Amino acid sequence: MGQSPIDTLVIGAGPYGLSLSAHLRNAGVDHRVFGPPMDSWTRMPKGMRLRSAISASSLSDPAGALTIDAFHAERGLTLEAPVPLEAFLEYAQWFVERVGIEVDRRLVETLTVREGAFHALLEDGEVIEARRAVIAAGARSFQRIPPAFRALPPSLASHAGDHNDLGVFAGKELAILGAGQSAIECAALAHEQGASVRVVFRAPGVHWLTRSAWLHASPLLNSLLYSPSDVGPAGLSRIVSVPSLFRLLPPTLRE
Repeated sequence: MGQSPIDTLVIGAGPYGLSLSAHLRNAGVDHRVFGPPMDSWTRMPKGMRLRSAISASSLSDPAGALTIDAFHAERGLTLEAPVPLEAFLEYAQWFVERVGIEVDRRLVETLTVREGAFHALLEDGEVIEARRAVIAAGARSFQRIPPAFRALPPSLASHAGDHNDLGVFAGKELAILGAGQSAIECAALAHEQGASVRVVFRAPGVHWLTRSAWLHASPLLNSLLYSPSDVGPAGLSRIVSVPSLFRLLPPTLRE
């Protein structure tokens, strides 16, 4: 056992892990955050922009003061919408510095429970013991390539998460399997870089995420019907943004 047990172990240093650390620090909770900061985001394709509205693109701190708007205002920068990936990464680094978050870049290999405590095995062999553990590792570890393509070399078959510069497909024919957000974004960015792109999927069509323009255009209706996160349809958006209320709903209704 390397060090004394801690209260809370946070696995992942992306937007959720960093936001959680800000709240734990404010509450005086002994904790540690593990993983390369914003790792999944630094690997995303160049040219990408955030889908979320500006009001929903900030990390969370207890005072609600360290917003992406505040970052741009302090630096004298113009905040673009949709927010460019590079601007979001710069903002996240500013957030870390302002809060004073210390991130341990080592990865957690395994997490087990023994004698009522969590035991995290780090990549270098050290073991961290904690009373509580929060997993905020993101989706990067769950990439999946269909079995029919796994034997092909990476130059012929790769995952969308493997590319942060889709310019490598310039002048080539590219087939993208899937019609989710990553697939459509990669298709658009690769096309802009000069690739000949075809999107292949089994669904009956692409599920385009749209916003109710006329409801959002009214400041009064927008504030009444939608939470700042803008997640969910009108009315329900307010409920899902209040976890203590949302968890009281019956499981079927929550789904």
